[in-house]
Amino acid sequence: MGFKQLSKQITTVPTTSTSPFLSNETLMQIPEPIRFMIAGLFGNVGFFAIDSTIYNTILLPLASRPKASSVLKRNKETISFFISYLIQVVMQHFLNAIIVYGADTIDTWDKYKETLLLTYSSYSVSLVGSTIGNAVLIQNGIDRNIAFWGTIIGFGFVNFFLLKYLIQGRTEEDKEEELKKNGRKTMDKKQVGRLSRFRGGHQLDSSNLFLQQYYAFMVSFSKQMPAIGI
Repeated sequence: MGFKQLSKQITTVPTTSTSPFLSNETLMQIPEPIRFMIAGLFGNVGFFAIDSTIYNTILLPLASRPKASSVLKRNKETISFFISYLIQVVMQHFLNAIIVYGADTIDTWDKYKETLLLTYSSYSVSLVGSTIGNAVLIQNGIDRNIAFWGTIIGFGFVNFFLLKYLIQGRTEEDKEEELKKNGRKTMDKKQVGRLSRFRGGHQLDSSNLFLQQYYAFMVSFSKQMPAIGI
């Protein structure tokens, strides 16, 4: 078999996945809390990796210097936690969209920016609360890793309900706005049909200025009339 024939066969092989596990419909059939836990698990693993990297490669060496700030020395674990949390929100926002709320919540740049801002605003509660909680645990001698996971699990439930309210509320508003637009278009068509029957079904001569003005007046007037008999 020649190279050209082999290349042709390869390019004609269907590339669409047929695995039901990968289909969005199958994924969305999983209960939302479970999907949120899955997304949160992936996000928290990434969070832990970011935190470990920042702590071990940046903050710990800085805090080990002789002239290092006493604030940094005492709170290097909590500072690492806070910075990592800020970075991780971007990743968690993407995971939540794909796994939990649906890719249509970020399918445009405007939606992405808006839902990312909503994610940051909703996570701000747990960001502050979990940072304080992490600091308290660290100051009481709890191991850094135990304090990390204990804090994350505790505030995970808060994030779920806040994001559910904010993200889905935003999506419903978009749907309602679209329905309103479609409703206005439908009403305009109905009003034209009613006006046509009111005029006896005759078409107006668009070249006649008087009739054009009369037509515009009747369209405006008919919108103010009750639907019964029009």
